[in-house]
Amino acid sequence: MKHRLLTKYIASRISLFLLAMIFTHTFSVARNEGAISLNKKKIILRLNFYANPVNERTATIKAIERVKNSKPIAAKGVKLNIYSLHDGSSGLFQQVVTNEKGEATVLLTKQLPVDNEGLLTLVAKIEDNPEYADTEVEESVKEARIVLSTSWTDSTKSVFASLSGIEVDGSPTPAEDVDITFYVQRLFGLLPLGEEATVTTDERGLASIIFPKHIKGDKTGNVTIVAKVENDYTYGTVEARTEAKFGEPVNPQPDTSPALWTSKAPLWMSLSFYLALSAILTSLSYLFYQLYKIRKESSL
Repeated sequence: MKHRLLTKYIASRISLFLLAMIFTHTFSVARNEGAISLNKKKIILRLNFYANPVNERTATIKAIERVKNSKPIAAKGVKLNIYSLHDGSSGLFQQVVTNEKGEATVLLTKQLPVDNEGLLTLVAKIEDNPEYADTEVEESVKEARIVLSTSWTDSTKSVFASLSGIEVDGSPTPAEDVDITFYVQRLFGLLPLGEEATVTTDERGLASIIFPKHIKGDKTGNVTIVAKVENDYTYGTVEARTEAKFGEPVNPQPDTSPALWTSKAPLWMSLSFYLALSAILTSLSYLFYQLYKIRKESSL
């Protein structure tokens, strides 16, 4: 009887010892993993969608490193896993690496699944990175298109933009209450068409603007008109362009006035040159005259 009780006592002590060892090991591993996670750098991810004038759709992910008491900097060379969400499940769509600006861009294909409202949902993740902590960003977008048209009645030049959201079956639906900004392409960027260049679409998805006067075009008056939906909650950024002879023709004439960069020198430069040349010739003449006098005197 005593032997049986002693055996039970020893077995219970061994069990308690093993449980204590397992608990200690688990706690140590968790603490070490937590310490490693705390030591990793933290990244902010931003995901934006863009549809260009030829209806190519892209998603751009920007990775920004958060630095305490310092200005955020672009996180370059970071691997991102891009997932497509549909019906509660996710599938790896693409793997990309951020560039020098901390950005990575992926092309959105027609094969990507959308939900019943036509929304495409992407998730960009940093996973198992030895330098950066795990993080993710999730955004949704609905495909949209802008159709631009112009009219010129009497002296009024008008620009019209029709915005449509694309449904699951591919049919367009007018997009109401969306801001569209109208621009004209200039050499170094886009110039808004006046102080009220942003117009909200009506129930038909239409927005229009009067083209301002005195905007220069090319030699035939052609200008490039741009309409943009910018960072919309539903449609992201959508852009369309069209050409119209709405500008004032510009025929640059060659500048024939005297200048440093032309073959005809300015008057002050010509006078300076001839005065300097005269001074040099006078000095040389005086020098030769003095040499002649010295030689003549030495021969006497």
